[in-house]
Amino acid sequence: PEEGAREAVLLEFDDLTLMRHGGIVGMRRTLAQALDRLTAVKPKAVAVDVILADPGTEADDRRLAEAFARTPNLVLGTDLIPNADQWEQPYAPFR
Repeated sequence: PEEGAREAVLLEFDDLTLMRHGGIVGMRRTLAQALDRLTAVKPKAVAVDVILADPGTEADDRRLAEAFARTPNLVLGTDLIPNADQWEQPYAPFR
């Protein structure tokens, strides 16, 4: 996206893309690359609406954690676990 070109940008991974990248765990490298591109245009906020609760590979987790750290005003998704009275949180290195 061009800087200042849009009020909001939606980046979506469809089911086919997820499958090609190894599911939620396997798409971390792609998500990190996308965040780096978004960060370059200085967004006011970025929300990642996916629960990244489980670890991936060490290299991909580190790369994604670094991308998260560079992304200002980042909001990560959580979810209330049904009938468990607790939240499913993102994987600890991402918090």
